[in-house]
Formats: sequence, structure tokens, C-alpha cells
Amino acid sequence: MNKRVLKVLCLSLALLFSLSIFAGCSREEIGFYTMMKSEATMKGSVEVSSTINLEITSANPEWQEMVGPEIAKGLTGMQIIVTEKANLDEMSEEMNVVVRIGNKETNIGTVKLVDGIFYFNSKDMLKAVKNILPVETYNAVEKATQGKEWIAVDMMKFPNPLTGNYVETSHTIMATYFDFMDTFFLSGYRGYSTGLVEKVGNGYRLTMTDQDLSNFIRSVGLYSVANVKDVGAALKSFLNKTSDEGKELLFGTVDITAADVDAFVQEIIDNKGEYNGAINEVADLFDTDFLPLIKGSKYVHTIEGTDAGYLDSVEFVLNINDEYGDNVIRFLVNGATSTKPVSKVTVTAPQDVIRWEDMKKDMPSSKGIRIFNDKSYVMDEKIELAVISIPQEHKFGFMSDFLEKDGSRYYPLRQIGEVLGHEVGWSDAGQTAYVVNGEGARVSFTGIEKDGTTFIKIRDFEKIGYTVEWDNASQSMYIYR
Repeated sequence: MNKRVLKVLCLSLALLFSLSIFAGCSREEIGFYTMMKSEATMKGSVEVSSTINLEITSANPEWQEMVGPEIAKGLTGMQIIVTEKANLDEMSEEMNVVVRIGNKETNIGTVKLVDGIFYFNSKDMLKAVKNILPVETYNAVEKATQGKEWIAVDMMKFPNPLTGNYVETSHTIMATYFDFMDTFFLSGYRGYSTGLVEKVGNGYRLTMTDQDLSNFIRSVGLYSVANVKDVGAALKSFLNKTSDEGKELLFGTVDITAADVDAFVQEIIDNKGEYNGAINEVADLFDTDFLPLIKGSKYVHTIEGTDAGYLDSVEFVLNINDEYGDNVIRFLVNGATSTKPVSKVTVTAPQDVIRWEDMKKDMPSSKGIRIFNDKSYVMDEKIELAVISIPQEHKFGFMSDFLEKDGSRYYPLRQIGEVLGHEVGWSDAGQTAYVVNGEGARVSFTGIEKDGTTFIKIRDFEKIGYTVEWDNASQSMYIYR
């Protein structure tokens, strides 16, 4: 393996290790890590009950300008409430998601995970998308469910790091992870302390502010260089005891040897000043370029032991500020989790089920765009239901070039056509622009020519099978098929 690649890999792993547990070797930090590991590796049947609340707020008027009034209205004050119960031993889970905007609640639905199969409640899903999808598309999706109450999705048929037996692979990943953590925690960073953990009640609390994160990145980097022999010894110890599977899981390769580690350690020792300078340079850039953008952010994690198990609570405040330091949007996340051993917890697989592979055969694929009249931008609302069941929306800036004539607006044909997935071209013979329709035929479009660009009315797309509707509430034109 290339020494420079290994150097970057090892330093990155050292940073990721420390960032993942936020702990050094003070008494409090050892207790915090030990309690987290004990909770995560409980044996037998375990019941996990948790609630997670996400709230997005913004008081910045530029927020509406940045994302558009419709998205801003939907996100500001939105809450996502997740409740779940799980059996960690069997890697099964049942979860419910509710979205609350103002006084309106929408139940996104219940999701179950059993034996590597996700089950989505089709009735809940249909309720959630009823006001999102065009009527024709919604009816087609409802018909495709064939009246079944649940939709089954085999996660093994989608790209993911879990291969073979889902439960066994998940346990292997967790065991390898903590073997790696133990090795580094007990030797590689035995003299490092963050000072971020305090004792509370029957447990511990980690508090990290934006400034703490800045200090942490610099201090752990400098410590890693100053104690590179300990870091290297810890890495060699882990490589010596872990399997090829463990190496593959953490490093993506098994081609890391003790000789590679020794070469890495020696290179750091020989160039200690250079590496310290690089770490300080990166930390300075973080302070000046990134820290102002998250000023006011905070992460608090409390874990306590009880006779029944463990109680966790998390508070996460993420401020996203503009270049002047003014807050643009704030994410507020808080959650509470209870983990306790029980005699048996069972998440049962539903019976009235249709497989996703069978369902999507009867579903249409369609695309639509929404053009907002007041700001003249486009929302690309792709609804490719054979691939994904949730519309994706993106903002486009090219629509500022619209033209106005006789009270009507004309938009660039090429951009509209290509967003909808069509080939757009120019016919020299007919001296007209054309769009290739769904059957592969060229359909000519005429409009206003300006600087080599053809501008057309949106309703012209009706001649290749699109429906064009005006939504007065949002002052937008919606085109879909």
C-alpha cells in the first residue's frame, strides 16, 4: 500500500475514532465509553423504546429567497417525530414517523424490519402521498398495491454493506467496531483527555459546543502526532487480532501490514514539525472558514444506568449561518431512549404483503416540474415510481431568462425539455426546434427566437402528452405526465 495513502488513512481513523466516542482517558471519559459499549452490546432479548423529535426553524427573511416560499413555508416550524421499539439481539424493529407542520399532523406510517426485510404500511404511505402526487399517479400507485396492507422491500437487493445473513453481519460489524475502539482507547490514546465529559447521577454527560469542536480537532491532531508510536502500536495490535473480514469492514481492504504501520510511524517521526504545522493550518482554516457557519451549535449526550437498563437523552442544535454570521436556519433535535433486557420482544412480520418488485411492475414512471410565477424558478418534481416512491425536488436557477409577450410568459424550450427527460434539438431542414416524445417521434415547437434560444409557452407541452395546470394558491404552473 502507498505510504502516503496509509498515512492519510491512519490519521483519519485516529480522528474518526476520537470523534466517534468523544472520550479520552479521564475517569469520567472511561466511564462514559464503557457505559455506551455496555448498552450497545447487551445480550439476549432487549427492548429499545425511543422518541426522536426534529424541528426546523428560521427567522431569517433571506431563507425564503434562498429556497423559495413554498419550501420555506413547509420547513419552518416543521417537526418530524419518530417513535420506535426494537430487539437488538434479533435486529428487528418497528418504527412510526409523524410529520407536524403547524397544527397539521401527517402520519407517514409504520415501518417494520424483520429478518432483513423492510415492511411499509401501504395505507399509511398512501395517506402521506395523497396531497403530493398528481391524481392520476396517486390512483396508479394505489392500484399497484393490489389492496395489500404492507409493502415488503428486501434490503439485500439494494446496495448496502450488509451481505449474507443480515443479523450475523450486523453483529460482526458491531463486535469489530468495539474491538477497534478498545484497542485505541486503552493504548493509542491512553494519555489524552477531552475534558468534555462530566459525571451526572448514575451516568455521564458529554457536552460539546462549536468552540469545543474546534479545540478538539486541534488537540487530538497534535496528540496523534506527538504520540504516534502509541497510535501505531494500537493499530498493529488491532490488525494482529482482527480477521480479514474485520479489516475489510473498517478499512475496505485487507492489504495493511505491520511493516506499513511501522513505515507510517517513522514518516511521522521524521517529519513531526511538518505534520504539526499542517494540523495547525487545518485547524486555523476550520476556525476562520467553517466555525462561523455553525456558531451557536451544540451537542449534548447523557447516558445513565438504572436497575432496568439504560436511559439515553440527546440534544443537538445545529445552526447554519451565512457568511456574515447571521443565522439562516436552525435544526433542533432531541430524543430519549430506554434500553432494557426483557424476557422476549417480538416484532412480527406482516402477512398481508405485496413485494416491491411485484408492485412496481404496475406503477407508472412520470416526471413533472413546477414553475413559480412570483420568483420564476423551477421545482423539478421527479416521480420515477419504478425506482423510488418519494418525489425529489430541486431548485433551478436558469428560469430567470423567461420572456414576456402579450401578457404571456415564454420559457427556454431546451431547459424545460431536458428537465423532463426528453431529447431536444434543432431541425435545419424545417428551421424549428423539436422535442423527441415518448414514442421516439420528433415534435416541432415554435415560439420566440432570441440569441439562438427558442422560448415557448408551457402549455405547448400538452401536445406531447403532458398535463399543464395552474395552482392559484402557490401561484405556480405544474406540468406532469
